[in-house]
Amino acid sequence: MTDQQATAGWYPDASGDMRWWDGARWTDKVRGSERPDDAASAAMPRPPAASASGASKRKQSSGPSSPFYKKKWFVGVAAGLVGLVLGAAAAGSGSVEDSSEYKALSSKYESSQDKQGSLTDARDALTEELEPMKDAVAKVDDREAALDTREQTLKDDESQVLADAKAVAKREKKVGIVEKDIESNTVAGDGIYEVGKDIKPGMYKTKGGAQCYYAVLRDTDGGIDSIVDNNNISGPGILTVSDGQFLELSGCSDWVKQ
Repeated sequence: MTDQQATAGWYPDASGDMRWWDGARWTDKVRGSERPDDAASAAMPRPPAASASGASKRKQSSGPSSPFYKKKWFVGVAAGLVGLVLGAAAAGSGSVEDSSEYKALSSKYESSQDKQGSLTDARDALTEELEPMKDAVAKVDDREAALDTREQTLKDDESQVLADAKAVAKREKKVGIVEKDIESNTVAGDGIYEVGKDIKPGMYKTKGGAQCYYAVLRDTDGGIDSIVDNNNISGPGILTVSDGQFLELSGCSDWVKQ
């Protein structure tokens, strides 16, 4: 290599072709076997010689690479493929559908269509199977709602029963009190009762009886002077007794203190 670097230009390489030197390295650009003017080239600095193998290596390692669609191998393959398609179209019936490539693609497409159809059928079948399940779930939901309503009704009834029981107990208590009060203020049956001990003092009434005899007594000696008041009645009657007196009854209905 000379001391002065050669400028960019076309220079002959080891194979005799004119190859473009970009000022720093050999490129893949080849223009044929043209020769530069000897006088002009003699005065110009020359790039280092490029051998055939070196040029080939530099083609692979130096300089910008061409796009793949511009490379010779790609153009050749593409041309071959075009020829194959055109040949298939021209052969036999002249239809592309008759080519093995088209048939293979059609088979794959039909297979995918069959799979899609199978999936659609399976989905439809599953949908039909799910419908009864949906109905069953809906019925279960309805039964649960009915049970919830019934349970709430039972709770309401139970609450009402408890409230009624409390009311009845309250009434029974009142009735018991009244009955006890009536009992404590009622004189029933024949006999002699001491006022203030056996019966309360006050006024008493009776509905009477067929043979009712009563006598209010000062004492129980049995003499005529012991009688304060007495009478035989067959209907309603009234009498009054005081503390220390005695009341004698015979054949009468109940006497109730007023």
